[in-house]
Amino acid sequence: MGTAEIYELLAQKYAGGEWVFVTEVPDGTGSEKCRTADAIAVGCWQKTRGRLIGHEVKASRSDWKKECEQPEKSLLWRQQCSEWYLVAASGVAKLEEVPADWGFLEVSKKGDKLLTRRMSPAKDPGPISMNFLAAITRRALGHIPHETRKQLAEANDSYRSGYAAGKDSAEKAVEHRLKATTERLEFAHKNMLAFGLNAYSSVDPDSIEAKLYRAIRKSGMAEQLRWKLSQAVRLAEECDRVCSVVREFAKNAKTSIDEIEAAIDASCTSALQPEVSDVA
Repeated sequence: MGTAEIYELLAQKYAGGEWVFVTEVPDGTGSEKCRTADAIAVGCWQKTRGRLIGHEVKASRSDWKKECEQPEKSLLWRQQCSEWYLVAASGVAKLEEVPADWGFLEVSKKGDKLLTRRMSPAKDPGPISMNFLAAITRRALGHIPHETRKQLAEANDSYRSGYAAGKDSAEKAVEHRLKATTERLEFAHKNMLAFGLNAYSSVDPDSIEAKLYRAIRKSGMAEQLRWKLSQAVRLAEECDRVCSVVREFAKNAKTSIDEIEAAIDASCTSALQPEVSDVA
């Protein structure tokens, strides 16, 4: 487990309006800062008012051993805080290694919560230095509370989901409207051609053609006329097919009649010829 994950567990511990929680707070502003506290919690409600809790965060055993060798690093901040805690990953520190005036919070083996190994002795540090107060305020302005971060993350997820759905819906709507508009333009173009017009024609709005066109559009007869015209075209095609069959039948019938007439003529000619007797 890293430092960031420990910070997150601390943020959950101090979530809500009862506390102001900030991380990596210097002991001053500008050139006056010297040491940095890993995490600071400031009590805001009546029951926590006056509590300024500092935290030294350690994610590795080697880092903790270095801290034990240089305890003066955190001295300035410990003097300002009413309580001071070591917050360590599981197995990083032993309880007997933690100074007596420090509390000890240890991450559980599952890494999902902080376990209190020892409470920090409470003390009254007196009025806080203005440099420390300015540093805490500046860091607080740059921090977003844990609950607010969760809400922002959820809002961001909702926004992304809604944006994707809205984009898909908008694209489909645009595609549908574009198709409908194209069909109307094609229909209007066909009507113009039916009136002998083209896209560059100038039409007198008072002409009979223009008035008729407006009347057709207003009455809703255009679609009916288009349907009836299509029916008439199909009927004409069917009539043409029937006529072709009749013509073919008539042609065949005429051929048969011609053949019968030729046979009759041949028979009559043969019957009317005189018989020629043999000359002795």
